[in-house]
Amino acid sequence: MPPEEFIRLKDVVKTFVNQGCDYIEQKTAEIKHRIDVLNRRISKLYDDRMDGIITDDFYFEKRDTWQKELDELCFAFEKTATSNRTLIDDANLVIELSKDAYSLFLRQTPQEKAELMKLLTIELLFDGASLTITPRPAFSTLLNLRKSHKLEQTVL
Repeated sequence: MPPEEFIRLKDVVKTFVNQGCDYIEQKTAEIKHRIDVLNRRISKLYDDRMDGIITDDFYFEKRDTWQKELDELCFAFEKTATSNRTLIDDANLVIELSKDAYSLFLRQTPQEKAELMKLLTIELLFDGASLTITPRPAFSTLLNLRKSHKLEQTVL
């Protein structure tokens, strides 16, 4: 892949990752807000019980309902907060690995090449004269760029 195409691809992926990060941050903020609301409600509920404003039955019923939701939200908050960093790390790793993918592919054994092709494609068909490759959706864009001559032509 020519350096200018690699840089363009990296910029596209960064934009996509940033959009994903913005979405994750928004969801994390929403979850955090709901956690704060539930914590205040549970605290007020306890105060109302201690002050005799509500019955014990009502207290335990509401507390159990809100505590269950709170536990689920805390789990979702932790998972969402960590997924933001994972998304960025994974995108950077894929970009850097793709930079030298062609030369790395050429240095692999035939068995390693076959395993990589299984990973990248849904289906490979050889009719004795031509090879038809059906890539996984994530790699379709790269192959389309190659077909439209936007990527450097290389002899395989």
